[in-house]
Amino acid sequence: MRSWTLGQDLFASGQRVVLPATVAGDALIATQDLTPGGTVAGDLVALAERATLSGSVGHTLYLLAGQATLRGMISGNARVAGDDVSVTSAGHIGGGVTLAVDHLLFEGETGSYLAVLADDADIDGHVAGDLVFIGRHLQLGPHARIDGAVRFSSSSSPDISPGAHIAGGTHRLTLSEEAYGYDSDALLRIGWWLWLLGWLLVGAVALGLWPMFTLSVSAATRARSGLCLLLGLTVTILTPLVATLLLLSVLGIPLGLLLLLLYFLVLPLGYLSAATAIADWLLLHLRRSPLRSNASAWRLLALTPILIGLHLLASVPVLGLLLDVLVMLVGVGALLVTLGVQRRGPPLPLA
Repeated sequence: MRSWTLGQDLFASGQRVVLPATVAGDALIATQDLTPGGTVAGDLVALAERATLSGSVGHTLYLLAGQATLRGMISGNARVAGDDVSVTSAGHIGGGVTLAVDHLLFEGETGSYLAVLADDADIDGHVAGDLVFIGRHLQLGPHARIDGAVRFSSSSSPDISPGAHIAGGTHRLTLSEEAYGYDSDALLRIGWWLWLLGWLLVGAVALGLWPMFTLSVSAATRARSGLCLLLGLTVTILTPLVATLLLLSVLGIPLGLLLLLLYFLVLPLGYLSAATAIADWLLLHLRRSPLRSNASAWRLLALTPILIGLHLLASVPVLGLLLDVLVMLVGVGALLVTLGVQRRGPPLPLA
């Protein structure tokens, strides 16, 4: 286990991570096996193959895990994605809960809504607000208590045990204006978590398979940001025009379609490349040593808050959109600059 602190925040990685008794700020963890039993006063952001949370989190939990068991106290909200997730009867979440999982067993308690995107879910605990379910099969056990309504979208109606209590009744989600307006917030929360999960998975693959290339892209972003922006802007504007001209001729249709496919592939990769460059810049200043190709876990850990921060900034009207476009253009340009440099000469320095 390797760990270091920045102010009151804890950063840790390794095959197995055990949190200390008290973390005064936030905790950011990347590990195979996470078994925290202490207190995190701020947010807990974790990537793990297996996670067991038995302590307390003062604010919000952000967890991506293959298998996860929650049996502690979370004062704020919980955002969890994984394969098999269970919240035991000892698990208490003070705010709202958003889960994107394959299988869910929920026996705990929430202080607000419970939004679930799952293949199947077994709810046998207390939900202080509405239960929103999107998936294949929903079951409510005899100890289930829903203070709001159960709103579901699935091929079959929920299986409800005789002892279950639902204050607001059950309602199938439709595309009507009333239903969509009511549940849009919960659906957007699920969509946001899936968005972050997708970026992290793509980032993990890129950092794991092409560590030196991604380091070179980050170096190009820092050393030639102006050139990257100009090149990204030029390519972004001209590529659709060139593809359109090619599509006007029969012989040019295959090439035009291929060009458009590459275009829509490079744009999100450019955004991710620029976000990774920001994370690498942060690591360089915190570690005060050159980044190496074997630092992929640290880089992925640093990428997580950067993606969250960019997403939050994107919600600012006008300025958020401009920031997203700027990040994407610089990243696209950095990809092209790196490809050109690697073909013609030695790579840019990594530090």
